[in-house]
Amino acid sequence: MRPDLRQITRKRNAMKKSFRFLLMTVALLVVATIANAQQVTDPRVADLVRAGKIRVALFPPEYTRDPVTGELRGSVFIEIARAFAARLGVEAQLVEYPTPPKVVECLKAGTCDVGFVGIDRATEVGLGFSQPFMQLDFTYLVPAGSSIRSVADADRPGVRIAVVRSHLSTVALSRMLKHATLVYADTPDPTFDLLRTGHADAMASVRISLLEYSTRLAGSRVLEESYGTNRVTMVVAKDQPGRLANVSEFIEEAKASGLVQRAIERSGERGYQVVSPADPRVADLVRSGKLRVGIGLGSPSGAMKNQATGELRGLAVDLGRALATRIGVDFVAVEYPRPGAILEGVQTNAWDVAFLVVDTERAKEVDFAPPHTQSDFTYLVPADSSIHEVADADRSGIRIAVPRGDAVDLSLTRVLKKAELVRTDTISAAVELVRTGGAHARAGPRQALIAESAKLPGSRVLADGFAVISSAASVPKGHPERLDYISEFIEEAKASGSMKNMIDHAGLRGVQVAPAGKPRAQ
Repeated sequence: MRPDLRQITRKRNAMKKSFRFLLMTVALLVVATIANAQQVTDPRVADLVRAGKIRVALFPPEYTRDPVTGELRGSVFIEIARAFAARLGVEAQLVEYPTPPKVVECLKAGTCDVGFVGIDRATEVGLGFSQPFMQLDFTYLVPAGSSIRSVADADRPGVRIAVVRSHLSTVALSRMLKHATLVYADTPDPTFDLLRTGHADAMASVRISLLEYSTRLAGSRVLEESYGTNRVTMVVAKDQPGRLANVSEFIEEAKASGLVQRAIERSGERGYQVVSPADPRVADLVRSGKLRVGIGLGSPSGAMKNQATGELRGLAVDLGRALATRIGVDFVAVEYPRPGAILEGVQTNAWDVAFLVVDTERAKEVDFAPPHTQSDFTYLVPADSSIHEVADADRSGIRIAVPRGDAVDLSLTRVLKKAELVRTDTISAAVELVRTGGAHARAGPRQALIAESAKLPGSRVLADGFAVISSAASVPKGHPERLDYISEFIEEAKASGSMKNMIDHAGLRGVQVAPAGKPRAQ
């Protein structure tokens, strides 16, 4: 009997399908095995993969809670956290905390694995952080009928501003205010209650939170203007460099792929903006994770150091921190005993940027950005001095104290004809010479001399000056792209008013914001 050809054909087809199914199954198993092996063998996140979860610390307003189910929902941060967990192949376990400082505590204690905080806070408290991926601005919520219509209107005597204790928006505000009073609460809701009940005239926070609160206070409004920006990063404990490397890769991929932008759009939350991927002009600094800023001690235009605490304060410090924040890296101060000594670090590649008085001699070793401040050089003289104007100082027998290598030393070396320069290794030593009679005058920037005169009873700063000076950011020669980036930062700071705020914060009298333009050597 002849076999049925149709049966044979059906059997062959069935065998082919079975074979194809077997091949597909094997292929899927191989892919899954490889993916699993890659996760397990990646030492940077091996502990998280073994645990099968990643504990994500969140604080309001990084999440909202469904009033019916109690589920955390509707947050850009939650979507970013879950995307990162999916990348690792683990579960995202969301952990609530009331405030940012509590998130910092949990990361340092190891009771959570990652979180999201502003880069300023991450730098200040010593966390490991990615490049910023999102930014939101700080502003005010004011009640109906308020006379506060701009940021400047809020800083007046008698104005009470409700703030969350230790919030970055509060830290930024405390550095700027001169007249208004801050009224503190520990978390956002009690802070809003201060405004709602009339115990405050405005509430300061991130725009996205204030927009939400405005719906709960009839007639209230959120100012269009802002007084600062919070650039948000993904953070880990400082002792987790491998995990940080993995997180940083994920964040850059999330920005480049549009994941962050889509998360913002899906959340429907207003006030968030994606931070662009790392700027190639400062790619070397991003890779190093830090910005080394050359700091000359002894002057408020550079830095003053608290000998008890080691804290540095001054315009160069504030500028360096702001620039590091913009780049998304750690601020590292490289200290020198006086501004003139900073150039000693050029040949040894000791710093990445420094803020110096522009001078033709210095321009042989560094390139300058457009000036950010202008002032003048003049003299500090003791009580009963016969020096009443600049011309009186250039006489035979007159000894003028200057810090060695500072711009004022370079300037006077070129112009003095009869007076003698007495060079010192520190600024304080130059002032001491005037106090003890070892010098008839101390030459320097007006703002520094004004501060020093308060320590020398009867001393005075001359009304006229002998040179107009410009201070500018400088980089060692051979870094044109870095200089271009920093120049852009400086011009933005001047145009936005933040440069003026930093000058005021440093307490610099006799200093003005420089106009837009190119650097000019003295």
